[in-house]
Amino acid sequence: MLLKIKVPATTANIGPGFDIWGMALNLYNTFSCEITGEGKEKPEFSFSYSPLVKSTTNADLDQILSNPQNNYFYKSFCSIFQQLNLDIPQIKLSVNIEIPLSRGLGSSSTSILAGMLAANEYIRHFKNTSFHINEIFQLAVQMEGHPDNIAPALYGGWVLSIYDDKLNLYTPVLLPVEAPVQLAGIIPHITLATKDARKVISQSHHIATIAYQSSRTALMTWLLTKKVWHAGDSDLFKKAIQDKIHQTQRSSLIPGMVDTFNYWMEKGALAAYLSGAGTTLLSFWDEAFSLDNVDLKKMMGEAGIEATPFYPTIDRTGTIIETISI
Repeated sequence: MLLKIKVPATTANIGPGFDIWGMALNLYNTFSCEITGEGKEKPEFSFSYSPLVKSTTNADLDQILSNPQNNYFYKSFCSIFQQLNLDIPQIKLSVNIEIPLSRGLGSSSTSILAGMLAANEYIRHFKNTSFHINEIFQLAVQMEGHPDNIAPALYGGWVLSIYDDKLNLYTPVLLPVEAPVQLAGIIPHITLATKDARKVISQSHHIATIAYQSSRTALMTWLLTKKVWHAGDSDLFKKAIQDKIHQTQRSSLIPGMVDTFNYWMEKGALAAYLSGAGTTLLSFWDEAFSLDNVDLKKMMGEAGIEATPFYPTIDRTGTIIETISI
């Protein structure tokens, strides 16, 4: 069986929405996998990288990703068979990687989803069973540990995930982005592991902080779903992006982050935020604003960090699965 699975990058948190929402972006990891039936041979992996990944990464990615213990695709692929107590088939995997790793753009989510979906397609065709797409979503969130990248990567667009603590399940809610805005930012040439970024975040918060955060998530939702903005909405958006739970705490881990945000706002940005756990920094601008004369990486350069400008758009499709042969 030969499958091609294309999964978009994602930007999560987006200011006050810590661990609850994210947007899919028009960068993709594409997984071509040949599943050849049960066998005891080791999985075979090969990788190709976009110019963006090559220019922003110094690590030996082949060595990192070729180890099955580090390969989220293979881990998630195997997990589906283990769930059903089925033998794990032989697989040859080729991945075209456009999404830089450990930059807050959801690279791990693309691998987790692709691995589970590939396994699910195989068992659907050859084992007369399969998981519903919502079950794949729940399993992927369990493996990732949070839904804010998984949901938009799977469904596309801007997705809010609502947790039911009684059922231990998430409900994805697709939110329309209608606001007259565009995205722009930078990908610094430094990495930050999510587990390290989470260590600096407090596990408890004052009631005033909770009120501050929830009011801004509500305001952000209202503004980004409005097709027409009126006088004062741009000022409200500057308030909506504010956060007291994770961004300030993580700024100490990313040199130049605060200065970059201040510079962008001086140049006309509507809002600026840390994408996921970082290190990617993104901003919203009026859709009619010309960014031609804005040096997005200026302040990061002054902090001694190389960075690549990034002008993403929202992917509204999500994951695409193509069965090439059975």
